Amino acid sequence: MRGSSLCPKCGAKTCYRIDPVTLPGPHPHPMFEEFGLTGVDEQTGKGSVLGLIASREAVGAKSLVCASCGYAEVYVADLRLLERTRHEPGAGVTLVDRSKP
Repeated sequence: MRGSSLCPKCGAKTCYRIDPVTLPGPHPHPMFEEFGLTGVDEQTGKGSVLGLIASREAVGAKSLVCASCGYAEVYVADLRLLERTRHEPGAGVTLVDRSKP
């Protein structure tokens, strides 16, 4: 959807953009917290995959959702930060490169 503006599942031309992707917070303020795909807690060095990250270095996400069928695509907001996070122990990020035989 991001490149073609068409839903790859149903071909629709309308979508919702969610930027940034958030989750309801545990308290009324802030009501929503940014959803981190991965990141590293700078205090302990522990990583977390697909969850809320306390670190300010969380890899945030953007999403496009088809308005017709609900198909969703999620994009990393900062690829350079994701690459840096890949080298952190416990972050759970692995680069899979199938371009080399």
